[in-house]
Amino acid sequence: MSTSAPYRGLSQITAFLAAPFLQEPTLTLYQRWYHGLHLLKDAFSSNANDMKTFFPALERSREQLEKVISGTFSIETARQDFYDIFFVPYSNRYQPPIESVVRYQTIWGKPHQELSERYQQNGFDPYADPSIYTPFRMLGITDMLGFELAYLAYTLDQAQSIKFARDLWLQEARSFLSEHIIPFLQSYHRILNTYADDSLYAPWSTLTYDMMQHVLEGITSFSVEVFEDA
Repeated sequence: MSTSAPYRGLSQITAFLAAPFLQEPTLTLYQRWYHGLHLLKDAFSSNANDMKTFFPALERSREQLEKVISGTFSIETARQDFYDIFFVPYSNRYQPPIESVVRYQTIWGKPHQELSERYQQNGFDPYADPSIYTPFRMLGITDMLGFELAYLAYTLDQAQSIKFARDLWLQEARSFLSEHIIPFLQSYHRILNTYADDSLYAPWSTLTYDMMQHVLEGITSFSVEVFEDA
């Protein structure tokens, strides 16, 4: 993390946390995410209050990743978690990461319509990254958690890069966190910890919820160095 590029650092954290909600699990990805958690832990280790907040969910996430990396669970088991939670309606763990569903019990709801316009107005293409799981792109649902986090990362990158418009981009990031990501995750992480607590996605969603509150604070008062190599 670099204090000379604070908003890009927050963007990197956000993009890192978005990845499991956008990508089909592979062993390589699990190893990458495991390494990223170590970097994240190191970045916050000097702040006891932050570590007290983030440590439980971070450690639970690390343990879930380690089970697959060590061979205790197979990568096929991890993929089945991914399918059951995000794609299979008849699964008893099906909890799609869609804001309209989580907050309003509908699909293609008001958040989807609003975010479609918001992304377009601000030059963000949620489907541009080729590493995104193809069915996510084909669904065309803009208020999926991974896309919302990717958009937040984009706004923070813009705030770092376009200095004359920084205040506008930071205002966009703040409002997006407050109106969408944080209330969405506040409900969603509890749902996953109820219905899919033995998966990576339960602790990861809690970690993301905790971290997004820190990002909201950090937008106006940067206080942590951000890792650059995750």
